Order: sequence, then structure tokens, then C-alpha cells
Amino acid sequence: MKKLFILFSSMAMIAILNVQALQAQTTKTVGGGSANYATLKLAFDAINAGSITGAITLQLIANTTETASAVLNASGTGSASYTTINIYPTLTGVSVSGSLTAPLISLNGADNITIDGRVNASGVAKDLIITNTRYITIPVWTVLLSPKIILWLISECVFEFFIDIPL
Repeated sequence: MKKLFILFSSMAMIAILNVQALQAQTTKTVGGGSANYATLKLAFDAINAGSITGAITLQLIANTTETASAVLNASGTGSASYTTINIYPTLTGVSVSGSLTAPLISLNGADNITIDGRVNASGVAKDLIITNTRYITIPVWTVLLSPKIILWLISECVFEFFIDIPL
């Protein structure tokens, strides 16, 4: 009887660990009507609200137009609970753009973030364009990295902003 209990307990523990492993990996799509989230801001809002947790992958499947800053808070702030976030396009020439007087993307103390501009996070081509099209006389951040951010990587992206410089 004792051996049967140990066997049952071991099987239950393995089942629990397998369920936790499945829950830990979350992939969501961003951009367009068929995506889980139409904009990066909406995806970040869901992460900040704790609706998406664990190791998160956000696949950019189409262009997005941000109408407000996409702010990602640190894990542990409010309901945000994630270990890593990887963001990359799934096709060439994807853009995240907006015309904002504030940063287009703000990583507000967020750690373990990777924004990889390569298609499916592989290869060498820069296929993600992040653009703040607001034309003003003072610089506006396209991506704002707040203090105390550790372990983030932004690679193979094209960043654009527009500024009027008097000659």
C-alpha cells in the first residue's frame, strides 16, 4: 500500500509540473484584426493586468498604429507577473508606429525584455520599424527605457522619429 501511495504521489507531482510548464509559455499575436491584440499597447495592458503571465512571446503579425504609449511595467508591479518577454515580427517590413508627444514604447522598469527585429527572431535582416511620426521642435523618445532596467535586448530594429532643427 505504501509503494502504491508513493507511486501515485510521484505521478501526481509529474502531472502538476507538466501543467505548470505548459502554463509558463504563452505566445500571443499582435497587429491586425485576426491577432490576439490589435496594438502593442493592448498587449502590454494585458500583461500589466496579469492576463498574460510567465514566459511571454508577442509575435507582431501585422503593422500596428499606437494611439497612446505602450507602457510595460516591471513584473511584480500591480498584477504584472512575467519572467521574460520576447517580441518579434513574423514577416518582413512590420512597423509599430504612432504620432505621439510621449514615447511610443515605454519599458517602465521592465526587465528580461527582448525586442528582436528579425523575422521569427532569426536571420540578419532588420525587419521591424518602430516610428514615432510626431513632427515637433523637441525630441520625442521612440522607445523610453526607465531606470533600473536589467537584462533587456533591443536588436535588429530600425528606429525613426522626426524633429525640426532650425538652421
